[in-house]
Amino acid sequence: MSTEENKAVVRRFFEAATTGNVDALDDLMIPEIVTHGDALFPLIRGKMRGIQQAELFGVASTGKQLRWHGIAMYRFAGGKIVEHWFNADTLSIVQQMRGLADEVVWE
Repeated sequence: MSTEENKAVVRRFFEAATTGNVDALDDLMIPEIVTHGDALFPLIRGKMRGIQQAELFGVASTGKQLRWHGIAMYRFAGGKIVEHWFNADTLSIVQQMRGLADEVVWE
């Protein structure tokens, strides 16, 4: 598959993941996907945000809006995602939840 076709798969993956459309994931990933939680192609680097509504990393729900950087990498075979690497700036998330930092510095 071409790079553009792989990018389209990743766009559909993010759309399905962020809208909760888990049925669409069957068309985008193999059932035996290998996910690496600690960070191939394409590569996505982005800024994320969310509201802490439940306990996370041992910190009770704060209701705070959190912002952080992250990076995701993918490997494809047969038009589907077969491996996924993801890494986020967990330190800044914890610092924000605990009131040690107002927000992450956006570059």
